[in-house]
Amino acid sequence: PTPRAKPKPEREESSGMCIMAAVPVVDPYDGRVRGVLYGGNLLNRNYALVDYIRDMIFEEREYKGREFGTVTIFQWDARISTNVLREDGTRAIGTRVSEEVYHRVLEKKESWLERAFVVHDWYISAYQPVLNPDGDVIGILYVGVLEDKYMDIRNEILVNLLLPLTIGVVVVLAFSYLLARDLSGPVRKLLLGTQKVASGDLDYRIRGKVKYPEIEQLTHHFNSMTQALKEREDELRKVNEDLRRVNQNYMEMLGFISHGMKNALGNMIMSAYNLRDGVVGKLTQKQKIMAGFLVHSSERLQDMIKNYMDLSRIERGELESRKQIVDFEAHILSPLLGEIEGQLKSKGMRITTNIPDPYEIKADPDLLRIVMENLLTNAIKYGKDQGKIRIEASESDKDWQMSVWNEGEGIPADQFGNLFSRFTRLKTEKSKRERGSGLGLFITKEMVERQGGHIWVQSKVGQWTRFSFVLPKDKG
Repeated sequence: PTPRAKPKPEREESSGMCIMAAVPVVDPYDGRVRGVLYGGNLLNRNYALVDYIRDMIFEEREYKGREFGTVTIFQWDARISTNVLREDGTRAIGTRVSEEVYHRVLEKKESWLERAFVVHDWYISAYQPVLNPDGDVIGILYVGVLEDKYMDIRNEILVNLLLPLTIGVVVVLAFSYLLARDLSGPVRKLLLGTQKVASGDLDYRIRGKVKYPEIEQLTHHFNSMTQALKEREDELRKVNEDLRRVNQNYMEMLGFISHGMKNALGNMIMSAYNLRDGVVGKLTQKQKIMAGFLVHSSERLQDMIKNYMDLSRIERGELESRKQIVDFEAHILSPLLGEIEGQLKSKGMRITTNIPDPYEIKADPDLLRIVMENLLTNAIKYGKDQGKIRIEASESDKDWQMSVWNEGEGIPADQFGNLFSRFTRLKTEKSKRERGSGLGLFITKEMVERQGGHIWVQSKVGQWTRFSFVLPKDKG
């Protein structure tokens, strides 16, 4: 059996393959064909043709003791004429073609142009099907060269290329390592420096000499930058300290002036109320109108002074939350409603409440009073004349919630974002007429948040506005 050949039960071949030629026999007198002359050579074990082809194609006969170029004629899949040799040096007559060539050439009638296993070696081969006059495949013509020679050439080329390439890579890697080692030290120092500066250590400087001018220049610029930042920080610290002192003096003066004006303004407002309401004597209609203007202006001035005093407390850090149990209606709401009764009557407004009884919460009574006072004052100031104001309160497992709702022109949603900022005024028709300090809602938000809560607004333009805030139960 031949290695890698297709297994077959036959052990001998009784037929043969001939190469034939035929010529007509023509009568010289009349030109008619009188017969046919046949001639042929039996190719089985006839080595003249295959050796002739080999000698004509291949100059080199052997490579490492083996046939370099070989030619074979197959009858079907068996070698009948070949110069492929066995291990013992005899021609490999009777050996068979490999199985993959068998399927391609004999069964599919296709050529084979690639490496193939020939008896006991790999050859770069060409197999061409041999056809009889009827077009049927009866055998194969094979020509091949020993693959080992080209594999050795390839390996030699690879060795000749890879060896210097490997040496070059090793040299480059060694050089890169040395270069990286020289560069990594200064770079690590720069990295440490940036971390120190980022953490606020502006006294850090990179010391030591650097081999490379570019890195040395970068180190110099880093130290210069750090020095400039240090000088700038010292300057800013001094300016901030000066500003803090100026602001403190300003706040103390603001608190002093506001406190002094508050007492005098309280007496003036009381006198204005008495004048408007006819306590000191009957007024004409024009005098009543002027007295009303005086009351309105005095109340607005009183609100502004109160807001500036609260702002002064916030800026000086005096606004601390001291929570205690507070009866919301008795200690906060009822006193406030009594104080603003005159303002409600002057605008014809009505207040309704929806508050549980009892409704006790844990809060700072002073801060909570300022929050409710600011929200109610805003509801009166920006609410609808003859309109309604509704105060509601509720409780959950986590917090207490309170809200002040009023009829009015409402607040556009695009103004919600800046509503609680300092010195912010609404851009509505009502707010243009009712000028204020722009501090009320900012102070309200601060006082709610100092107690761990938060505040928000809801509104429907042209109809109503609601300010709501919550105070948590689990804080303070």
